[in-house]
Amino acid sequence: MREYRSRRQLWEYADSRPRAGTAGRPPAEGPDPRVALAVEALAAEPGRKAGETAAALAERPGGGLSTWKRVVTEARRQG
Repeated sequence: MREYRSRRQLWEYADSRPRAGTAGRPPAEGPDPRVALAVEALAAEPGRKAGETAAALAERPGGGLSTWKRVVTEARRQG
């Protein structure tokens, strides 16, 4: 016979388990230095669009355009 679970039971089970892709990683320590760099870049040129700022930062080593778009978005939330 098949056991049935309620939606609440399934969500409780899912919430009690570690998230996929996080096992074995050390927890993040302190603020991301890339966010501070993005805040500085946004402050240096306030009229520049966020996408243009992300593209300029992506030219540096240390991440692609999609990574810098997320970082610039976070910097805009903080600033």
